[in-house]
Amino acid sequence: MGRKSRVVFNGAIYHAIQRGNNRTYIFENVSDKDIFYEILRNALEKYDFRLLYFVLMDNHYHLIIETLNTPIGDIMKYINLCYTKYYNKKYNRTGTIYEGRYSATLVLETKYYIQLIKYIAYNPVRAGIVKVPDEYRYCAHLDVKFQNHRLVDIKRMLSLFELDSEKAYKTYLQLIDENLPVLGDDYISPELVKRRRLETLDTLLWEVAKSEQNYQMIKVRDRSNTIQNLKSAFVKQAVTAGFLIREVGEILNLSPKNYLVIFCVIL
Repeated sequence: MGRKSRVVFNGAIYHAIQRGNNRTYIFENVSDKDIFYEILRNALEKYDFRLLYFVLMDNHYHLIIETLNTPIGDIMKYINLCYTKYYNKKYNRTGTIYEGRYSATLVLETKYYIQLIKYIAYNPVRAGIVKVPDEYRYCAHLDVKFQNHRLVDIKRMLSLFELDSEKAYKTYLQLIDENLPVLGDDYISPELVKRRRLETLDTLLWEVAKSEQNYQMIKVRDRSNTIQNLKSAFVKQAVTAGFLIREVGEILNLSPKNYLVIFCVIL
């Protein structure tokens, strides 16, 4: 799985994480997780994307999403908004249930993708809920293992292991079953997430700039019409892809007091 030339458009693969506010539960019982399944299914019908892997824990969830013609921001907004409405109505409460904005890190290398799959499958094991991934219902693992095409695009998910489908399936089972150390929570530490998100933004800036000269001129805040137009295009694409204002400002070498420039572009 090589580097994507249009990282925030068709074919961009994201590892999305959403945690409960103050790490509290967002799924109180199995019926809540079943409802979340239905929301994912509705999202797949409504928007153009592929779900490649997932796990639902009590206080957070992981999704691996491949965007097609729908930005990651639209997909996550729909999922989180629908579930928040359901949760608040059921438990007679108001306000957010999430700990800030979801994180969405681009998956650009095959090695990272494969390690990520195992990391997600072993979330319930590390939490002490089950002894092996096969024992946990609310994860993509059982769907992939038994070829149950409920939510996950299994063919696409496995194709990122091997082009040959049979080899890919065997490789996946070996990955989950083999007795190798399971990556810890520091594998997706806030520092790693931040670094990868900024790397992704920098890649997007290169794609918009089209040349090193334009890239450097954007960084030094050249005010020519050409550079300003490129900067505006970058900001709009970055925000659409789900990046934060402060992240965009950091890539553009703006101080916080100049973030108003970004807001003006969005508006």
